[in-house]
Amino acid sequence: MPLHKKKFLRVFKQYIVPIYLPKADTCQTCDTLNLKIKAAENQNHRLLLEGQRTAHHVRAEEARSALTLATNYSKTREDVLVFTFDLQKTQPLPHLTTSVAFYTRQLWLYNLVINTRHDKKGHTCTWLESEGKRGANEICSCMLEFLKTQNLSAIEHVKTFIDCCGGQNRNRTMISFMMWACRNFDLKSWEHRFMEPGHSYLPNDSDFGKIEKRKKKYGPIYSKDTYTALIKESQHKAQFNVLDMSVALPQLLSAQEAGITQEARHRNVLLSKLLYVVYSVLLPLHG
Repeated sequence: MPLHKKKFLRVFKQYIVPIYLPKADTCQTCDTLNLKIKAAENQNHRLLLEGQRTAHHVRAEEARSALTLATNYSKTREDVLVFTFDLQKTQPLPHLTTSVAFYTRQLWLYNLVINTRHDKKGHTCTWLESEGKRGANEICSCMLEFLKTQNLSAIEHVKTFIDCCGGQNRNRTMISFMMWACRNFDLKSWEHRFMEPGHSYLPNDSDFGKIEKRKKKYGPIYSKDTYTALIKESQHKAQFNVLDMSVALPQLLSAQEAGITQEARHRNVLLSKLLYVVYSVLLPLHG
């Protein structure tokens, strides 16, 4: 005889049996340091490793706090635009339930999701692998198309939060685009902050979940137009604004068009160690 849910939970609480999801996709740095701490040969080595782990957690918390503060700030200031962006996992075309399709060569659809924090609205940029790659040029082109949909005449400051993918986000092309956008859209500053690796939980992850949940109920998908309709329907209160990049991508931004200056080109900076980059028309590039 099946038990009622309330009785089931009451019994589990009485015997202190925890219910939780198994840990998945854990932080590589945390896992590595935890193993090294357990295997440390002496107390000094253990303290050194624990200090590295603490510093790692502090950087993660600082990035999360910065995102929260920027989100709250953007809700009270119309001249500040704060958004996060990230690429969803590649989507196959056609999307079939039959097992044979998994082993065949399929066309991939790319989807960059941008989440504006003042209204929590999702914007997506979609293109096929035959129309462009997934590098910095494509990401910058998507951001350019997104910025064109915003009221740039009222915006003076931009803050972006992303993960640490070097090929897409943490590179000279992205920094050059920030400089180009500030000069061409009359922005006073652009702050580009990188979340700590392994702890880059962004609002975009929730957007990805909504799209994947809707896809499970959609059945076979044979075209890009069907994916577009799926994305729009995955959020009911405020539909995703879908930007088709098939027209914009052929006009990719080159390094010169993005406005790389001699300062940005020759500046001796180890990009893999940057925590944030700030460009201001009043101050030199710093990070």
